[in-house]
Amino acid sequence: MINWDDLHYFVVVSRAGNLSRAARLLDVNHSTVFRRIAGLESALGMRLFDRKSEGYELTEAGKMIMEVASQVDADISALDLRLQGRETKLQGSIRITTSDIVIANFLPPRLLSFRQKYPGIEIDLTSDNTVSNLAKREADVALRLCRNPPQELIGEKIAVFGWALYASDSYLAAHGRPESPEELTKHFIVSGDESMPQFTAASWLRSYTPEEAVVLRSNSIMNLYNAIKAGIGMGMLPCHIGDPEPTLAAVFPPGAALTSDLWVLAHRDLRKTAAISAFMEHMINTAVEAFV
Repeated sequence: MINWDDLHYFVVVSRAGNLSRAARLLDVNHSTVFRRIAGLESALGMRLFDRKSEGYELTEAGKMIMEVASQVDADISALDLRLQGRETKLQGSIRITTSDIVIANFLPPRLLSFRQKYPGIEIDLTSDNTVSNLAKREADVALRLCRNPPQELIGEKIAVFGWALYASDSYLAAHGRPESPEELTKHFIVSGDESMPQFTAASWLRSYTPEEAVVLRSNSIMNLYNAIKAGIGMGMLPCHIGDPEPTLAAVFPPGAALTSDLWVLAHRDLRKTAAISAFMEHMINTAVEAFV
């Protein structure tokens, strides 16, 4: 008889391509994943993966089983979401995923007022630039800066973040202040790497600066903030992060094109869960037209 937990491990490994990534997604150790896969292959009496140096590749038998297993796994996930959605108690925990841009200044006071209103709900907050899979329960609620959220998620826009190009006083004293965006080719730039969301502000900066002008890249907006503050180069920052720092100056003011929409999002079925519904309503009720 097939162990459905083993089948879930099989689906995750086939999608991840190797045991290490699968273990991280499942939040278990490498040996547990190996043991589960070996147990499933033993129970079925067939080899499901070819073990190659670059990762795990499905055998023909594995591909056949994956066609059915992926659907079963999706059905079980959907059932779990619906059962979770029937929970009505305002207690337990909520897993929230967002980026450091949102956590800085904007989110903490709203978490405080939420906790004061609902002391029985514990908050598990993760800072990550990647979009967690809400359908797979990697998180319950996402706070994301985006223009068009995925169709399978439900939520509302709760804020608009303004951006500007910032430089430190020490940088401007050493290198001068550009009079127009076209003069940025003569300056040093710090920029987000490919893992960061491609905001319109980042696209605007790329349109005026060649690759060789970029002297530092990072996957964290707070790393960029610290680099700009240290005088390493100029870079784009949300105004709610750049403006409060007295040693930073907005080289060019924020414009209507340099904005990002902030959405609070949850899976359609989980939206009915009392604790998650309460959190989303709180975020919507404390929404602001612009956060700069």
